[in-house]
Amino acid sequence: MQSIAHAPELLLELGRALHEAGSPAHRIEETMSAVATGAGLDAQVFSAPTLLMVSTREEGDSRTHMTRVAPKE
Repeated sequence: MQSIAHAPELLLELGRALHEAGSPAHRIEETMSAVATGAGLDAQVFSAPTLLMVSTREEGDSRTHMTRVAPKE
């Protein structure tokens, strides 16, 4: 498997775009997970009204990335 160094950041950007478009949390999580799987990335994602988080694992190394998002009215 090829290392994708910027994959977590790209997944968070995708999640932010979906969040800004008004997608519900479950749809954001499903889409981010599907993209990660398609890229061959072992990832867990979580979406909340003010938080997006993606945890990745590659060759025993785990990392968690998160970003704050503005809640939608």
